Amino acid sequence: MKWNILQKPINTDKTAADNGISPISAAVLLNRGFSDKKTIDEFLNTSSKNLSDAFLINDFEKALAILSDALDKKEKIYIYGDYDADGVMSTVILYRGLKTLGADVHFYVPHRVHDGYGLNPAAVEKIHDEGCKLLVTCDNGIASLNEIRLAKELGMRTVILDHHEPIVENEIQKLPPADAVVDCKRHDSTYPFREMCAGGLCYRFIKEFYKYINQPFRLDRELVTFAGIATVCDMVPLVSDNRILAKNAIYLLNHDIRNPGLSALVTRLEKPGTTIGDYEIGFHIGPSINAIGRLEAASEAVKLFISEDKDEISEYSKLLYNKNNERKQITRSAEERITKTVDDSMPVLVLYDPDTHESVAGLIAGHIKEKFCRPTLVITKGEEGCKGSGRSVEGYNMFENLSAFRELFTKFGGHTMAVGFSLPYENIDKLRTALNEACPLKISDMEPSIRLEYEIPLDLVSLDLIKELSILEPFGMKNERPLFYTLGANISSIRFVGADKNIPQLTFSASSNKQIRSVFFGGAEKIKQLLEQNMKAEYIKPLENGNTLRINLSADIAYTLNINTYNGVDYPQLNIIDIKNNGAQF
Repeated sequence: MKWNILQKPINTDKTAADNGISPISAAVLLNRGFSDKKTIDEFLNTSSKNLSDAFLINDFEKALAILSDALDKKEKIYIYGDYDADGVMSTVILYRGLKTLGADVHFYVPHRVHDGYGLNPAAVEKIHDEGCKLLVTCDNGIASLNEIRLAKELGMRTVILDHHEPIVENEIQKLPPADAVVDCKRHDSTYPFREMCAGGLCYRFIKEFYKYINQPFRLDRELVTFAGIATVCDMVPLVSDNRILAKNAIYLLNHDIRNPGLSALVTRLEKPGTTIGDYEIGFHIGPSINAIGRLEAASEAVKLFISEDKDEISEYSKLLYNKNNERKQITRSAEERITKTVDDSMPVLVLYDPDTHESVAGLIAGHIKEKFCRPTLVITKGEEGCKGSGRSVEGYNMFENLSAFRELFTKFGGHTMAVGFSLPYENIDKLRTALNEACPLKISDMEPSIRLEYEIPLDLVSLDLIKELSILEPFGMKNERPLFYTLGANISSIRFVGADKNIPQLTFSASSNKQIRSVFFGGAEKIKQLLEQNMKAEYIKPLENGNTLRINLSADIAYTLNINTYNGVDYPQLNIIDIKNNGAQF
């Protein structure tokens, strides 16, 4: 693993003094482009008052007027969502907001296998037959030119609330013929921030709708929580408006969960007293919502969050919890099988496995992308043809690169880092060849690397420092959890823990005689290599047997800083990301 060590920013000490923070926090802020007190204050101040003006979004006011008219006329409104966490949250936000106003509102969440992503003609006709007068799409619709045209021909008004890229032909965007197209990624957008997810957009929309019709918005805390969950789960940049939504949601998840379905799900997922942050949302709450959409129907997740019946809520929360456990088993088995087929001489991995459940293709693509540091497409056998999902790496715009070969697909959509598509089986080899021949990246560009922000003497590691750094949370895209490093750290003890005795726990001695604990998930082989390099291979077997090794060994370490709680006591912990023999080249 390559270490990219950032130089200490020139104004670190001045920025620290001006803002009353440590040089370590100051350096992290400067590394993110916040170079003066004004921009730092804007980043740290996450009041909802700092959200950008929603009326700068194209067609925003037009969409409000259409919805207001439908509400006045008591028309039947259908919300057409999506089966991932962002789509579910968007559907819930709109449904809860409109139902509370007494609207005749219904929802349709497509089935991942039977319907596929986005609008489809059969669903549009079914919704029309149910008496729909206004069709509102959320987390989809921007690429559904034919389906929106069909809805219009059937006499329905249509509003699109989406955050995906519009279709472009001959460098000209092609928007669907909807009555209002609300999407910050429109090429003619006047909104200053284009990276909001659908959940965030729907929250902004429904909140402004209440103002538009002069109604008090008593659902604010409940619905901003859903918007923040969507924001973290959809892996959009956690800056600007997204940071505000996510930060507010995390506060409410820890102090004031208003929705009974969400409360029930969190109770099943988290131990009492757990502090919920971006990790718990991204790796516990989000996957549980996604799992039901992968293995059954995402509409069951929507029902959890709109139900007021205690028995229903208990059953739905249990279903989501169990389906996520089932999803983990399915994913693990398929990933092991597909990984064996990887040809790592290819800069773009296009992997076909007919036995993989199409619902976990994106998860597996993401895991393989992380392991091999390459753009990865995983393709499975669908009911009609093949379906696939892709996950990308920095520097490779997957949407643009696949768009160049749009003729190979029967269905295609996505954004810079992720895509979904359908294609005939006979086009898989053509796609693999085309993408690899056109790939702008070289194999040498794809070595796994980490970005290290600041060298910290272990003497400075403390609970106070970690708490100070927490003001930068939540972490995610464009605001990654900062990685630090220490050269020549002194290891005083090593032991392997876990059921399989394969998780290293290391203790480091600082010069002040204090001991700093650490954990190194997935690092057993690295520790064994380190011992072998230092002529201490005879200690490996005792470690594997669960013994603690007392040692005096110097190493260079890269890590994140965390607080661990044991027997009610908090202490600082290093989460090791990589370790090198002291003095090894980076």
